Amino acid sequence: MERFYFLYNGKKYEYQLIKGRRKSLSILIEKAGGIIVKAPLYSSATEIQKLVEKKADWIVKKTEQAVELEKNRPAHHYVNGETFYFRGRPLTLNLIVNQDRNRIMVKKQADTLLIVSPVSDSETVKNAVVKWYRERAREVLQQKVCYFQKFIGKSVGDIRIKEQKSRWGSCSAKGNLNFNWKIIMAEDDMIDYLVVHELCHRLHMNHSKEFWESVGKLIPDYKTKEKWLKENGTQLDL
Repeated sequence: MERFYFLYNGKKYEYQLIKGRRKSLSILIEKAGGIIVKAPLYSSATEIQKLVEKKADWIVKKTEQAVELEKNRPAHHYVNGETFYFRGRPLTLNLIVNQDRNRIMVKKQADTLLIVSPVSDSETVKNAVVKWYRERAREVLQQKVCYFQKFIGKSVGDIRIKEQKSRWGSCSAKGNLNFNWKIIMAEDDMIDYLVVHELCHRLHMNHSKEFWESVGKLIPDYKTKEKWLKENGTQLDL
């Protein structure tokens, strides 16, 4: 992976260049404001730089927005009374320290996220909470893939739960589906959209008109969902 620069209003911006087997150039702005340019293997440096400079205004605007969203991302300290979201609903953290326990228990009880732990160390508690969320994400996403798959009519490979910096999901050529576990914090209709989006890549491995038509058959307001994720996705965090 190579790093390059462009100038905008006298300020230098660094971007990361990734070449691969693709047909077109694309620009991705990461959640923290990082800039990634993806290009076909045989793209020339001149061609790439020309595109970056042409899109400089858009790149800088989106980068500044990403940085601002990152600043406003909720900060958790894993103490009693904090609010966490699960499938769009708020859960109030209730941490009980019990030194007689050997391991941490995390459990959802109505509108409470109950944690019984031998220690109150925030990092230890956070790791337990993240593990619980990932496990719940796997359960829910597998169920939803199974449900929506019958409407798509295509088989899928492995379903993998990951923590991806700049993507909510992906579908490989072999039909393996990858999902960012943090989507479990969003409302169920957002989870549905993500699942349908990736399943439709089993029909079209691109974002063509035909692909979006397939998505729209199951999620008519997919544009609203896509917009919400772009604008609010950074808020889905622990």
